[in-house]
Amino acid sequence: MIKPRLAIFIIIVAVQLSVPIYLIANREYVLKTGHAFHFRTEPVDPYDAFRGRYVYLDFAIENDINEAVKKEYGGKVWEALDSDRARTMYVSLKKDARGFAIVATIGEIPPGYADYIKVDVKRNEYSDRVLVDIPFNRFYMDEFDAPKAEHAYNTVNRDQKMEAYAVVYVKKGETVLYDLMLDNMPIREYLTKYSSEPLKPRK
Repeated sequence: MIKPRLAIFIIIVAVQLSVPIYLIANREYVLKTGHAFHFRTEPVDPYDAFRGRYVYLDFAIENDINEAVKKEYGGKVWEALDSDRARTMYVSLKKDARGFAIVATIGEIPPGYADYIKVDVKRNEYSDRVLVDIPFNRFYMDEFDAPKAEHAYNTVNRDQKMEAYAVVYVKKGETVLYDLMLDNMPIREYLTKYSSEPLKPRK
């Protein structure tokens, strides 16, 4: 007969093991059954080369979401949103002429189809912009490579001759940040190619 303490320990271990297993399985499910979208990125300001083990991403679609939220609530946007508590909204996606993700619709109820993401929005006390939190705004890397990657990310994003975007798989609100593309190359490939020379904008 299993003692109560041992039974509790077994349950705790089982729960702890089930969480990463679920996360891995869910990631694989989204990658296999979801649709890939390219989210155009923007430079991060202020630049912080020592952020840690990830590159923080800003997205051009945040501007579209900002305008869509204002349109959704009309003149009552500041009454509808709180500055302390975020409100979850559902953004359905479509692609522009160049294949980048843009806003199709936005609302407080999940749309009845697969291609949407969940974002948190709050009222901004200091400007007329809505604060938008996108769930896939961190691209994790090795701690040694992350500062170089963030420098490259900001350099490419400030160069109008090069494109930078994130490849994100989307499935019914679930998202997987698959890769970060700089000048149409995966970021690790980009760093390998230019590791022997200073990163600088093209002329």
